[in-house]
Amino acid sequence: MKKAKIVSFCGIISALSVVFLMLGSLINVMDMTMAVVASILLLVVFEEIRYKCFFVYFVTAVVGAIICPDKLVVVEYVIFALYPIVKLSLEKTSRAVSLLVRIAYSLLAGGGVVLLSSFVFLNDTNPTFDAIFLAGLLLIFILLDVAVKRFIVFYRKRLRHRLRIDKFFD
Repeated sequence: MKKAKIVSFCGIISALSVVFLMLGSLINVMDMTMAVVASILLLVVFEEIRYKCFFVYFVTAVVGAIICPDKLVVVEYVIFALYPIVKLSLEKTSRAVSLLVRIAYSLLAGGGVVLLSSFVFLNDTNPTFDAIFLAGLLLIFILLDVAVKRFIVFYRKRLRHRLRIDKFFD
């Protein structure tokens, strides 16, 4: 019975994440926002069933890549969705190690997005634009860091009980 609950919960979260990615794909202004919202949903799965959340991650990425007309949202999801899991996994380590790993992840992800965009668009990219874009991505990671921290506290204290997820898995 418990496996059926886990599978159904993961399926619901995957479907909801794909809906958010589709919405971000249809409204181009909201692409990064919807990728972050879908990654916050992955955070809920991680909080409930820990490392089985990677199935949700892969299913959402594959189905999003198949369904979404704009693939940039899916690429942003693939990059942003792992950050909350990395942050929560490093919660019990020292502050310096946690900060160093999060900064390294942010820089690698930002550099990956800049390189990917230069390969996808196959044109001469402006180094000034790339630097501004990378700075914007780092700002987004800082905001995501704060949002994840506040959301997880809100989820643990209030939302989990209000949505009755605690009774669903018990």
